[in-house]
Amino acid sequence: MAQIIALGKKTVAAVGTLVQLTTTEGVHAWAVRASEDNTGKIYIGLAGFTTADYVGIFWELNPGETFSSVSSGLNDINPSKVYLDTETSGNFLTGVLQVR
Repeated sequence: MAQIIALGKKTVAAVGTLVQLTTTEGVHAWAVRASEDNTGKIYIGLAGFTTADYVGIFWELNPGETFSSVSSGLNDINPSKVYLDTETSGNFLTGVLQVR
């Protein structure tokens, strides 16, 4: 049976300061949603990414948008390697992880 883990509110307090999505490793699926109250984009990428040249960024979310990823295998996505940044300090997202 699948276990659902709520990420809670993940806030990027300051532009340019990457925030780790979670420390949980090995999930089957994950999904995040940028708050509709955000005033800029949230960037999703790998540790050390930069918004100057988009190296390491694999998605950007406008306010209210979602991103999700589902594994073709069993618990082989590692969201602990995912980081967030934002255009505007204080923007946030919420999300869930699914472990099988």
